[in-house]
Amino acid sequence: MLLVVLCGAQFMLVVDTTIVALALPLIDEQLGFGSPASLQLVVSLYALTLGGSLIVAGRAADLAGPKPAFIAGLVLFTVASVGCGLALEPWHLLTARAVQGVGAALTAAAGLTVLTRSYPAGRARHRALGAWGAVGGAAGAAGLVIGGVLTQALGWRSTFLINLPIGVIIVAGAVAAISIDQRDRVDRKLNATGALALTAAIGLLIFGLGLINDRAAPPAALPVTLAAAVAAAVIFAALERRTSSPVLPSRIFALPGVVASYLLAFTLNAVIAATLFFTTLFMQQLLRLGPLATGVGFLPNSVLVMVGAFLAGRLATRLGAWPILGAGSGVIMVGALVLATVRWGGDYLFPVLPGFALIGLGLGLAFTAVTIAATERVPAADQGTASGILNTVQQLGFAIGIALIVTTAQLASDPATGFSVGYLTCAAALIIALAVGLPLSGKTVGRGGTGP
Repeated sequence: MLLVVLCGAQFMLVVDTTIVALALPLIDEQLGFGSPASLQLVVSLYALTLGGSLIVAGRAADLAGPKPAFIAGLVLFTVASVGCGLALEPWHLLTARAVQGVGAALTAAAGLTVLTRSYPAGRARHRALGAWGAVGGAAGAAGLVIGGVLTQALGWRSTFLINLPIGVIIVAGAVAAISIDQRDRVDRKLNATGALALTAAIGLLIFGLGLINDRAAPPAALPVTLAAAVAAAVIFAALERRTSSPVLPSRIFALPGVVASYLLAFTLNAVIAATLFFTTLFMQQLLRLGPLATGVGFLPNSVLVMVGAFLAGRLATRLGAWPILGAGSGVIMVGALVLATVRWGGDYLFPVLPGFALIGLGLGLAFTAVTIAATERVPAADQGTASGILNTVQQLGFAIGIALIVTTAQLASDPATGFSVGYLTCAAALIIALAVGLPLSGKTVGRGGTGP
């Protein structure tokens, strides 16, 4: 029952990142956003507030307890979803979408904390993380299909309102199934000022990265936004040094293998973001497939994500997380190399189907393994913060992958060559990350101990 609740929440959160994509034209038609840049905020605001709030949400889960934090996040997410579905003006929808991201951050961070604290380290936890990763991995492509069906049958509002019955069921299940409400606290209060500074820094960074390839943005927008992100980060660092209750306790980063797992998580998300972006464009621009057909074309990838996560959850106890992480990353590299052959032509059956299928299998293996590696040595009192850091690193990887790898691909002379360059860049990034991360997998970084 508990695992069903956690997987259901994860599915709902991940689906919401893509379910609205196919509904954007109808949303613009009915609410009148006026420009593509404004309309894109329907997608980006959710990612922005989600990514910016994850670490603070994780720390809040450690301080308030994972069960109340998880339920509070679900309630906030569900109420905000209803607000999105009932929106009458663009600002109504954007405000609700931003709140939805905050609720998703609290739910995601607290949900992973509940999982790691409910299942003992070893076989039981590995299998639970395998199931959790499988559901999350499959949800992204499933969101495109579900969104297309709902939009076509019931209208765009249904893509948000569908969360109401699902959210109510999951909240009821969480109340009944989660028995963890003890609070093994190390720090008894949240550094609120530091938390706001960190949230601003991450949010501004993600927003700024999104401007790199936005030709409609004012020229000064990118440097001003990134400068503001740096300023917020400097303020955060100064506040952290002066407090006895840090938002980011240094003891987490001193645990063996944690920093290496964050590096691999960052790179994996950068690669997945870029390959998803390139493959979507290749299928729609060069193969001339419609949005719904493209979403259906991603289903083999989603199925193999589930297979890979299932296998990783069962093999991790016997082999350890890092060998599986290395193997999964290797499979993703092979998939990227297969996709790089688009420079010489091709169609869905080759190279898209085998290449993206391999990436799905490797993704399931690698993401489950990196989650195990990033959390298995973290004390119960810091699991929420560690979960928030891991999720934030993944969100930053996603944003930076789109910004930098896509920029590299745009240097090519034609779209097919650009896609090929992008896929090759993804493979190279993974090779570098593995070369740096694997030697650090058993080492500590910084000082240990139990202090901040």
